[in-house]
Amino acid sequence: MRDFIKALDFSTGWWYPVLLGVFLMLIIVIMPKRMNWREIYLTFGFIAGLVWSVDTIFAGWFDLFDIGKPKEVGIAEFFLFSVIPSCFAVIYLNFYQERNKILYPLLFTALSELAEWVTVAVGIMKLNQWNPLYSLPVYLFVYYFFLPKHKSIMERTTTSPFR
Repeated sequence: MRDFIKALDFSTGWWYPVLLGVFLMLIIVIMPKRMNWREIYLTFGFIAGLVWSVDTIFAGWFDLFDIGKPKEVGIAEFFLFSVIPSCFAVIYLNFYQERNKILYPLLFTALSELAEWVTVAVGIMKLNQWNPLYSLPVYLFVYYFFLPKHKSIMERTTTSPFR
């Protein structure tokens, strides 16, 4: 058990992603639902897997940034790669409306960018060759195009073995 806890890498600032992740999960639980639990589950899992893949390439292979102690995986990575982006995606899609197609992507891009800046400010994310401003076009693409497309695919596929 001691080895397991030591492997969690409680580096400087680990509390920030944990608190933000728990807060966002609470929002998902108490928010009025426009999405059903199947859509929430699919979105959460899909986004978590996608973010782990992309961030492993950028942080691991290209060494653009480090989370916590370099070359170690800990509790901060779990929340920063799995929980926080997935929660933002679920909350975004739950409240997304076609008539606010510009406002919502801009709002959630700003929230995501702010969360990334705070991650750097508390010391959990160390920048090597990365600048948080590089994330802006990625967030805009995800919120404006990718997530609405993901939602439309989920809505078209009404038959599922999960029902």
